[in-house]
Amino acid sequence: MSEVCGAGFLACSSGMESLPHFRTGNEAESLFRRPWDELQAAAWEVRERHHPPDLVFAVPGAKRYETEHYRNTPYRFASISLTGRYCALGCEHCR
Repeated sequence: MSEVCGAGFLACSSGMESLPHFRTGNEAESLFRRPWDELQAAAWEVRERHHPPDLVFAVPGAKRYETEHYRNTPYRFASISLTGRYCALGCEHCR
């Protein structure tokens, strides 16, 4: 069973992620014309229905990070450089 919510997304009761529901190309184009706040609210509603309220972030582990709210576990995150020693940025977290 499915229903179309106010933002034009097909909400499936089967537990699958909600997908845009379009009958014509004009309907798909109309989605791009909707206000950002409306689309963001609809997307957040879908997220809350299907995922726990936690946001999890990966922090590179080769360098130790510690703040009031977070402490990483060294070497649990594989740090990979695409530019290697040729990187001109010289960021502290890579040194």
